[in-house]
Amino acid sequence: MRLRSGAQRLIHLVVIVAGWLLFGWGWYLVAGRPWDTASLVILVVGSLVVLPTLTLLWIAHNLGIHRRKGPRQTVRQADAAYLHDWNGREVQADWPALAGRRTIVISIEDGCKVYRAAGPRAIVPDRRTASGQDQPCLRDIA
Repeated sequence: MRLRSGAQRLIHLVVIVAGWLLFGWGWYLVAGRPWDTASLVILVVGSLVVLPTLTLLWIAHNLGIHRRKGPRQTVRQADAAYLHDWNGREVQADWPALAGRRTIVISIEDGCKVYRAAGPRAIVPDRRTASGQDQPCLRDIA
């Protein structure tokens, strides 16, 4: 949205500055309270010890997989037939018809996941003009 006038810009600036002042005042109130340093120390030490340890264990796990199986030679093949979704619902779709569409509506009908093309379709006009003469028929694009 574009700000049209100087008054709108000024109001916008006042609202932004008020928001930042409210944010700063909130932190001032939080900082003024007594701190429970024991919880903070546990959080910091936990972050400095636990997170790097988990990261190193994950790296070691992946290196073990690499040693056992070797480097990947190909991408894992996926099943091209998409007949059921992750929830076990049957999938109904006309994939070639959906391939070129910009908008696709996905709905659940009677326990099945249904994919349908959506969006603007060309309107098929009447073949006669106002003068009563025939025109060439326009075909439905969708």
